[in-house]
Amino acid sequence: MNNNTPESLGAENEICAPEIGHTQDVSAEPCSEDPASGGQDGSVDAVPPELHVSASPEAEALHQVETNGALAEDHCSDIVVSVTGKEIAVSDQDGAESKEVVGVDGMTLSQSLLQDSDVSDNFANGPFSMELTQNEDSSSQMEVEGSLDIFNSKLLDHPYCKSPLEEPSPESTGKNLKSGARKGGKRNSQKTSRVADEQLAAWLCGFLDEVMKKYGSLVPLCEKDVMGRLKEVFNEDFSHRKPFITREIMKYREKHPKTSTCNFRVFYNKHMLDMDDLATLEGQNWLNDQIINMYGELVMDAVPEKVHFFNSFFHRQLVTKGYNGVKRWTKKVDLFKKTLLLIPIHLEVHWSLITVNIPSRIISFYDSQGIHFKFCVENIRKYLLTEAKEKNHPEFLQGWQTAVTKCIPQQKNDSDCGVFVLQYCKCLALDQPFQFSQEDMPRVRKRIYKELCERQLID
Repeated sequence: MNNNTPESLGAENEICAPEIGHTQDVSAEPCSEDPASGGQDGSVDAVPPELHVSASPEAEALHQVETNGALAEDHCSDIVVSVTGKEIAVSDQDGAESKEVVGVDGMTLSQSLLQDSDVSDNFANGPFSMELTQNEDSSSQMEVEGSLDIFNSKLLDHPYCKSPLEEPSPESTGKNLKSGARKGGKRNSQKTSRVADEQLAAWLCGFLDEVMKKYGSLVPLCEKDVMGRLKEVFNEDFSHRKPFITREIMKYREKHPKTSTCNFRVFYNKHMLDMDDLATLEGQNWLNDQIINMYGELVMDAVPEKVHFFNSFFHRQLVTKGYNGVKRWTKKVDLFKKTLLLIPIHLEVHWSLITVNIPSRIISFYDSQGIHFKFCVENIRKYLLTEAKEKNHPEFLQGWQTAVTKCIPQQKNDSDCGVFVLQYCKCLALDQPFQFSQEDMPRVRKRIYKELCERQLID
């Protein structure tokens, strides 16, 4: 112990001394097996391990006093906890009775195996220690309790302690570890990237050239396309380099104005789309008849035995010229052998959809703004009755019903009605649920653009 041991401990030493002196006769005999170990006055300098087992507690106490000298006074009423690597050294309150070394694995060793100087060094130089002395002003008033549970003492050995006086909770420690792993992983991914900026910029330029050649513009290009292609080519995640990729795409747009692809065309059957038509799919532009009709034909050709799609000019022609004005439109097709008829309705600035379920004889109206044009449904009903009579299908001359379809996806602006109509057509033809909303329209516009240029539907 150091020289700052409280005076109260010295008082307790004075009480313990008479008891130690009372047992002097018991431990004065030297060990018969090793006569050379005795001193000049016959006192014992070192006690073999066997003596700790056979001698009485009083004899052990006297032996410790004689061998340790001044240390006996300090150890009389003191508790020392020292953690050094794998050992915990403990001297009990009544140190005269027993001294033990408790290992972390639960084994107990005899104090005689340790030198007093080692215990002192461990306590003074160990990585963690607990001192029972306060400052000089209050040292004389400190009291040591009779017992102390060392396993309830806080050992501040956690590397993620936020405060030296409190231990971190497992949750906070776990969060720190996870966040550290994420940050470290990000840094590592940046450091270990095998693709230099120059190489990445050159690849992006070539990739964008292919997009322009295939689609005539970068309108259908989305982040998923770029990142997916990069992953496929380089087998590396480039998510941490998105800012650089975005800047390179912006530079490419500036160097390639829209006029450079003004001659781009898309042909399908009798349909032809130019860049002005395709531009209606960009942003929040209104779709024109050319986009509606070509896409409707793609839908019909995907399931030709089931669906027949009417041109967007059909209803307008029917209203202005009557049945005779559209009689030849079904010259090569028997409508009553189909399952579903799709009829887009364009009334000035708004697109709607009328569907006919031939087997069920139900005429339905779909509108993304919840509008119901009854006269349009009635016009189609009269047309079907006339068509059934002309094509000799008397079973379809009666039993027709009309319905307004509600609880369908609705638009939240004034520009996406045509996109909703095309999405209705695709889902109904392919028996897909209406799992889309206004928030999906930018993505749907890009997909429709790709489908038109590739001349086939994309699942």
